Amino acid sequence: MPSSRRRTLTSVAVSAVAAVVLTACSPGSPAADEGSGTGEQEDSDATTVTFRLWDEVAAPAYEESFDAFMAQNPDILVEVEVVPWGDYWERLPLDISSGEMADIFWTNTSNFGRYADNGDLIDVSAALGEDHDEWEASVADLYRRDGSLWGVPQLWDSIALYYNAELVEEAGVDPTELRWAPDAGADDTLLAAARALTTDTEGDHPGEEGFDPDSVETYGFNAQADLQAIYIDFLAQNGARYQDGDQYAFASPEGAEAFQYLVDLINTHHVAPSAADTNTNGDLTRDLFLQQRLALFQSGPYNLRTIYDNADFEWGLAPMVAGPEGRVGVVHGVA
Repeated sequence: MPSSRRRTLTSVAVSAVAAVVLTACSPGSPAADEGSGTGEQEDSDATTVTFRLWDEVAAPAYEESFDAFMAQNPDILVEVEVVPWGDYWERLPLDISSGEMADIFWTNTSNFGRYADNGDLIDVSAALGEDHDEWEASVADLYRRDGSLWGVPQLWDSIALYYNAELVEEAGVDPTELRWAPDAGADDTLLAAARALTTDTEGDHPGEEGFDPDSVETYGFNAQADLQAIYIDFLAQNGARYQDGDQYAFASPEGAEAFQYLVDLINTHHVAPSAADTNTNGDLTRDLFLQQRLALFQSGPYNLRTIYDNADFEWGLAPMVAGPEGRVGVVHGVA
C-alpha cells in the first residue's frame, strides 16, 4: 500500500445493526446516561433503543447510520453511548445485572461466551434466521456457540506492518520482505532489519561497540504481549496453536520457539521496547511510532485512524512479518 496520508479510509460497516434493532428491542428502553443521541426526534411515543460501544472513533459512523435509519423509522429513537475500553468490561456485567444495560452493545470473542451462557444475549440464529444481508463468515463463525450465533458481525480486521518511510529508507530496509526464524536462522531478515533500525541516544546500533540498551532512542519492532497483532501470529507462523477448543495449547516446542524469539528481541537484542513498559500500556508502541521512536509497528486497522490523523511524517503499510509457515495472521471482529 502506498505510504503517507492516504485519503481513502474504510468506512464502518453498520447496516447489520438495523436488522437487530427491529427484532431485538422493546418499547420504553431507558435512554443512555452518557454519549450522544443521534437524532432530533421528540416523539414521546417513540421506542428508544440504546447502543453501546467502546470506540469513540467509530461512534460518528454509527450515529450517521442511525440518523438515516431513524429518518426511515420515525417511531424508533436510537441513542449511542460510548464507554471507554478501560471501563467497558467492568461496567458491562454490573449494568446487565442491574437492568441498566444498553439494548445492543459491542462485544468481542474473549467476552461474549459468558453472556451467551447466562442467557443475556439474543440467539441471533433464531431471531433472524437467514433473513439478513450477507455477513463476513470468518467473523460470524467466531460468535457461534452451541450451534447458535450470538452476535451480529460489525467490524473485522487483519494484521499488517506500519512503517516509518524515512527510517526504513535510511537503514536500507525493505519492509515488504521481512521474515523471522527460530534462533534467528539463515532465513531471518527481521532481526537484522530491527538492529539496523534501532539506535541509542548516541546513534549506535545493537551489536555495535558502545551501544547502550538503557538509552534507546528508536526501536526497530514491537515484540509486545499483543495477542492479536503479535503472539498468536508468531505462534501460528511456527506451526503452533494458541488454543485448542477451551484449552490452551501454546506450551509446545513450536510455541516455545516463537515466544523465545519474541522475548529475545526485547531482552537479548534490545530492538523492541521492554515488556515492563508495554504490559502496562498497550498503546505505548503506537505512541512511539507516532513519535518516530519505533520504525516498524505490527498492528491492525484499529490503529489506522489514530495514525492517519496524527502522524506528521511519511509512513506506509506493508504485509505482516512472515514466519517459517509464511504469513499467517489473526482475523478478528467485533460483534
